[in-house]
Amino acid sequence: MSCKFSLTQIEGAMKKTIILLISLFSITSLFSQDWQKVQSFEESGYFYTNVQWLSDSKVIVSRAGTLYISEDKGSTWTSHDLNNDSRWGNILDMHFLDQNTGFLSYKAEVSGSNAATNTMILKTTNGGETWNQLYNHPNSPVEIEFRSLYFVNESLGYAGGYYRKYDSTEVGYPGYFATIDTDSGVNGRILDFYTGSLNDGRIEAIAFINESTGLVFNGSKILKTSNGGENWIEVIDTAPSPEAPIHSYDCSFHMYDGKIFASFPNSIMVSLNDGDTWEDRAPSDTSAYDDLSIASDGTMYLYMDYGEAGLYKSTDMGFNWTIVFEAERFYSIFLQGYEGEERMETFAFADESVGVIVTTHGIYKTETGGVITDIQEETVTKNFRLSQNYPNPFNPSTTINFSMPEQTNVSLKIYDVLGKEVAELVNEEMSSGSYKVDFDAANLSSGIYFYTLKTNNQIQTRKMILMK
Repeated sequence: MSCKFSLTQIEGAMKKTIILLISLFSITSLFSQDWQKVQSFEESGYFYTNVQWLSDSKVIVSRAGTLYISEDKGSTWTSHDLNNDSRWGNILDMHFLDQNTGFLSYKAEVSGSNAATNTMILKTTNGGETWNQLYNHPNSPVEIEFRSLYFVNESLGYAGGYYRKYDSTEVGYPGYFATIDTDSGVNGRILDFYTGSLNDGRIEAIAFINESTGLVFNGSKILKTSNGGENWIEVIDTAPSPEAPIHSYDCSFHMYDGKIFASFPNSIMVSLNDGDTWEDRAPSDTSAYDDLSIASDGTMYLYMDYGEAGLYKSTDMGFNWTIVFEAERFYSIFLQGYEGEERMETFAFADESVGVIVTTHGIYKTETGGVITDIQEETVTKNFRLSQNYPNPFNPSTTINFSMPEQTNVSLKIYDVLGKEVAELVNEEMSSGSYKVDFDAANLSSGIYFYTLKTNNQIQTRKMILMK
């Protein structure tokens, strides 16, 4: 069994650059001039994360089971924890109609005599200070997860996600769509979206233009309804080609001035006729798109984390894009001295200048549009470090970054879950510096693998997931 890989040295000496190229070095002093860290998280890591500007000064972030609210353009924050002694969970999605009224889907482990994992719909009328439960579904024997919410008004909303029976032999997670009537509860039904691949057909994004007309994205297709979800038709197939550098099948919808924008991993598209037809507005054909934000003044921000990676801006509804700053990996700019890499989760802009970014470790704010222009001196990292492969999960290729402070013998190997070596990527003496290895696992089976970096006196192992 063979696997393809290539090794590149990123940097091995001190240098000066105009900061449009950001690589895998410590850049705390550089970054703080244009982005300020305004909130730290007690627990770092990957969680469900959402952000929404409710006005030009109020912004709300949901992360795990906690809401963070700022009333002063992201400068100061207060936290509101939905978790307590009797329940612990994650906020999967949230949707606010205005500064006061909002809804969220919440999946929680509930303790007590009837302990279970419950899916809930909650509502606030005071801007997220307190929440009332609209719906509570015990996920046994049927599991439901609402991954996306959209409310047309205070009385009517829609939710999408997946459905599964615990005692069923059926493979996969069929898509699940629900109508939420705040007076009569949730009317849910199964949608036959299961395809056996591409997230198993579960609904990842949802948006409604009015009470009847709406769109959902099920991992490979956008479907449209004109009768409140009773019937659906496919309007566009967004499935990427096998060669596309895609690591996620997430999608988000954004509506502005009668236009509907959809952000896919392999494209940015817009519809001018309520989703019937779509035009491409992507700035590149060779990049992967992770998130899109449209500010109240129509300024669009987009970040790409593969190919021509970086943060991009458009002031003409996506016809033309300009680079805000480039990065070998946009995530890499958030190395702030933590053990392991700090990575970006999501972001949103209030206008052309003011925006917030949520990472695995905290919240950052800019008032300059995020532009990084200073000339700074960068130095090679002084630490031995093995970074998380990216993308992860991957199919079939991924990149592994590592660095070392001195010349040493280096071994980088891949192992399966049984501890069997399946690939040797590096086995040689290497000088100090930062390196990356492109690993092609086309000949390996889907599953969990481990990669181990070993030097004369250091060893570190991380997990990767191959998902075909």
